[in-house]
Amino acid sequence: MNQGPIFSPKRAPDAAYPPMNSAPEGFDLGSELTSGFLDFLIPLHREFTPRQLQLAAHRKRVLDAAHHGRLPDHLPPSRATTGNWHVELPEWCQDQRNQMTGPADDAELVVKMLNSGAPRTSTRCSPARCCATAARCGS
Repeated sequence: MNQGPIFSPKRAPDAAYPPMNSAPEGFDLGSELTSGFLDFLIPLHREFTPRQLQLAAHRKRVLDAAHHGRLPDHLPPSRATTGNWHVELPEWCQDQRNQMTGPADDAELVVKMLNSGAPRTSTRCSPARCCATAARCGS
């Protein structure tokens, strides 16, 4: 069962497909991660890694075929694309006035959020900008 990206940090190099989702060389789960985290991670790894490896292998086959001129097909219809389903949003996230997007400086986004009338706002400045602002302010 110990197979997959977490348990095999060393894989044969392949220039066309560099390794992804791999632990760095020399990474030791026992000393690098807490036992509580491992208790959380390992069951998830055992549950989802086989499917992840299956999808990665399929993706590699599709890419190989595309490199040889055969374009990929669309996936067949599924319940996810044809079913009559919806996600019930909690009341607190139905008000979307606090979603600010687009290239702008952090100060402009904060002003727009505060003027939006949204009941809640969350500011998350880019780290580089926040650090530069803090340095200018003497923080």
